[in-house]
Amino acid sequence: EEGKGMVERRPYDGEVSLTVLPPERIDEAAALTADAFSGRDNVWRAVCGAGTPQPLQHRFLTWLFKRNLWLRRSDGCNRAVMVGGELVCSFMLVPPSMQDISLWAMLVAGILKLPFLFGLARLKRLLRAKSLEEGALNEWGSAFRVERMVVSPAMQGRGIGTRALQLAVEEADAAGQAVALSTNEERNVTFYSRLGFEVAQSMAREIDGESYHVWHMIRKPSSGTSVCMCESVCVCV
Repeated sequence: EEGKGMVERRPYDGEVSLTVLPPERIDEAAALTADAFSGRDNVWRAVCGAGTPQPLQHRFLTWLFKRNLWLRRSDGCNRAVMVGGELVCSFMLVPPSMQDISLWAMLVAGILKLPFLFGLARLKRLLRAKSLEEGALNEWGSAFRVERMVVSPAMQGRGIGTRALQLAVEEADAAGQAVALSTNEERNVTFYSRLGFEVAQSMAREIDGESYHVWHMIRKPSSGTSVCMCESVCVCV
């Protein structure tokens, strides 16, 4: 990730196509996403709980993201960029017509096993975080949502994330819809701002004494306006 010994890299000059994540790549996408979010100052650290070792954070998030991706496996929301058969970018693009995942669906996916595998406190914190985010989402109105966008370490800094987000934005523009997302890292705010997003809300939150910051950003629908191509890494919640 950016800031972890990242060196300047040559921009990727191949074609970037956004596809639906094949169900057989869900495990890989879950692990890639957990790699990006574990050990960082974000909502997932708050859900895991203060003092949780990073290996346990990673195992918990991999387990959780796998189930989340499984729930979206048939509705086209799981998106991916593949280069030479390798998964290099993964995120969710949720249209405004798509209902949020219900607690019942989460139970069907096996979320009931969470307290037995990782403790009841983590389940409670997860439900608290879900409630907070759903409250914010309701204020956005009709908009596509970009969730948990990550780029593989080997391809970071080469414009893959930028182009993938461009394609997602173009899809929303074609539908005449805004695009909304949230991030826990201020450096990502600059990246998204270059792509036409504006900060709608900025606030500090706390779950069981573990604090984190969240920026909610939105991009209004556009027609015929070019989007800036910039080199960056995008990791959002």
